[in-house]
Amino acid sequence: MIFELILIAVALFAYFKIAKPYFSYLKYRKYGKGFYYPILGEMIEQEQDLKQHADADYSVHHALDKDPDQKLFVTNLGTKVKLRLIEPEIIKDFFSKSQYYQKDQTFIQNITRFLKNGIVFSEGNTWKESRKLFSPAFHYEYIQKLTPLINDITDTIFNLAVKNQELKNFDPIAQIQEITGRVIIASFFGEVIEGEKFQGLTIIQCLSHIINTLGNQTYSIMYFLFGSKYFELGVTEEHRKFNKFIAEFNKYLLQKIDQQIEIMSNELQTKGYIQNPCILAQLISTHKIDEITRNQLFQDFKTFYIAGMDTTGHLLGMTIYYVSQNKDIYTKLQSEIDSNTDQSAHGLIKNLPYLNAVIKETLRYYGPGNILFDRIAIKDHELAGIPIKKGTIVTPYAMSMQRNSKYYQDPHKYNPSRWLEKQSSDLHPDANIPFSAGQRKCIGEQLALLEARIILNKFIKMFDFTCPQDYKLMMNYKFLSEPVNPLPLQLTLRKQ
Repeated sequence: MIFELILIAVALFAYFKIAKPYFSYLKYRKYGKGFYYPILGEMIEQEQDLKQHADADYSVHHALDKDPDQKLFVTNLGTKVKLRLIEPEIIKDFFSKSQYYQKDQTFIQNITRFLKNGIVFSEGNTWKESRKLFSPAFHYEYIQKLTPLINDITDTIFNLAVKNQELKNFDPIAQIQEITGRVIIASFFGEVIEGEKFQGLTIIQCLSHIINTLGNQTYSIMYFLFGSKYFELGVTEEHRKFNKFIAEFNKYLLQKIDQQIEIMSNELQTKGYIQNPCILAQLISTHKIDEITRNQLFQDFKTFYIAGMDTTGHLLGMTIYYVSQNKDIYTKLQSEIDSNTDQSAHGLIKNLPYLNAVIKETLRYYGPGNILFDRIAIKDHELAGIPIKKGTIVTPYAMSMQRNSKYYQDPHKYNPSRWLEKQSSDLHPDANIPFSAGQRKCIGEQLALLEARIILNKFIKMFDFTCPQDYKLMMNYKFLSEPVNPLPLQLTLRKQ
């Protein structure tokens, strides 16, 4: 009897975990190419790509090489079928039907232990309220006012690197994340909390430690087998210690936010205005900060910090690496920057077309946001005539689409000049979406681009740089796709 029950349990497990999703996979295969790996799915693909090509995204980058007209790619993520959308028209239809989807929790479940209902991860009314609350603070007119702040922070970090003799093994991603982290903190709450420390770490160091640890846990076999609950339970001493760190840091950070709200509210009452032009000051000046708004502000600050610090740091770190690998691009960019005398936000756009083309090309070629969060269908519907069943994961894959020879000549070549040529103006509007599209397009796009222009402009003006010839770039996933080994740039100060 016991043996029979075991056989039945094994049979049921095999059906629901392997056979049933495989049958669903076969139904979608008539709409596109694909692969199916029982249980682990696309994680096997990433592991194979890393071993064979030193790039966990190699297959995704080259998905359209043989068939540029392909609309989607079919695979599986665990027991769920996953459709990678790789054609602009079907992606456009996907964004127009956002009401049929919600975020799949497979890869974000662990991250949301810390970020909870932040704007990036929330749904429904919670997302709408956050978007409504923060949209005015991210208008371009306000973002431009942050130019002096970004300039000052960038100068501080680069000058510290010179002072501390860190130019011989300069990690651009880590250094630029320090800049963008400080910008996010200062733009939200003002410089006053920048010097604060928790358990001997700055706020930036605490946030970086939390997101890196959560990211490492997410790509472990224990997470894939048991989910975030395994780590929440605190099975090991290391896990318990980390869980306690998160809880205590949340409490500490919320107290700091309360202090800033009280200080700025008092300043508004006594002076009639708040001198510090930060986002919190703007919110206090235009909204009543009640308990709900206060808690939402707390969650959204953490979300904006992680999204803004990590993505912009990787965007610029990889930009500098790609430039270092191409002498012609390097020389042309340096010459343009040296000839520009207008350092205003307007001047960095108007007078530096090649710098902007370099940033745009990195967003196409690598873009830290070129794979969006997986979304899962919550009801049956159609996308561009393709029937989508409830429970299917559907995700636009910009990194495949933006390597399509149908839209980009020589797509696997890093070539900023493509954005200065006429063909770029004829590009399908949904064939280049590094900041997503539709209702959930990245609210921080303008801030990210302003930071990118200012930081890259200052870096090129201040330093000559090379990457050692024996350095081999390997790309794998933590929270984002990033170098396995830090980029070891060799910097020298330029003669001004």
